[in-house]
Parts: sequence; C-alpha cells; structure tokens
Amino acid sequence: MDLGRSSVSFLIVVSLLILTVVGYAGWRLLRPNPVAKSDRIARQFATEARKVVSAYRRSLMVMSDKLGESSTEVARSRQIIAERKTAALSSLQQLADAAQTKLDMMEGISLSTLRNRLDRIRNRYEEAKTMIEEETARVEQETGAKPAVPSPLPTATS
Repeated sequence: MDLGRSSVSFLIVVSLLILTVVGYAGWRLLRPNPVAKSDRIARQFATEARKVVSAYRRSLMVMSDKLGESSTEVARSRQIIAERKTAALSSLQQLADAAQTKLDMMEGISLSTLRNRLDRIRNRYEEAKTMIEEETARVEQETGAKPAVPSPLPTATS
C-alpha cells in the first residue's frame, strides 16, 4: 500500500483536530466555574477582613500595654486610637470595594448568586466594622481614654 502525501496530510489534520478537541475539553474542565469563583472572592474578603481586625486588635493591645496614667498620655492615646480606627476602617472599605468590583466584572453569574455574594461581603464588612467599634470601646474603657460624653439633650417638659 502506497502512503502518499495526501495520507500524511490527512493524518496531520486528524491529529490537529483531536488535539484541539482534547485541549478544549481540558480547558472547559479546568476553567473556574463563575459560581465557585464568586464564592472564592467572598471567602477571600472575609479572610482579609479578619486579618484587618486582628491587626487592629494587636496594635491596640501593644498601645494599651505601653500607656501610663498621665493625662497627656491619655489624650495622646485618644488620638492614636482614632488614627488606627480610621486606618482600619479605611482598609476594610477598600477591601470591600475591591471585592465588589471583582464580582461586578464577572461574567456568567446569575443575578441571585451575585446578590448573595454581595450580601455576604456586606455582612462581613458590617461584622468587622462592629468588631473594630467594640474593640475601640473596650480599649478606651481600659485605658481611661474615653471620648468626651456629649451632654444629654434637653427634654421637653409638658
């Protein structure tokens, strides 16, 4: 049997076709599912939010350990607490915005799944924000660096 040039070219074409089909099937199997990818983004935000809260707690613990009792140190601690709280909340907001942007740019995800992921991010953001507020209040109470309490509003008498 004589294998001519047409047989070799036919084998090359068939080989390329098989390679293309196998490559496409592999890509489809290995490509991240949009639902799984969006879930990963929400979980990643939660992890990063926990890191921000932990770093904030550690920084306040170190600061409260070094504080003395003098009024200047208490005043300085108020300023430090406010700066660290602002930085932590800003960092948290940036992380939430970045996660929401990643989700908004995703394709192939249903609106209900997108809404679910955005709600999860929003809830984790609020939880982390609450933890920062609670930690701030606790440290202010322990160090005596309480902010000035506003005077009560006058009540209307009948």
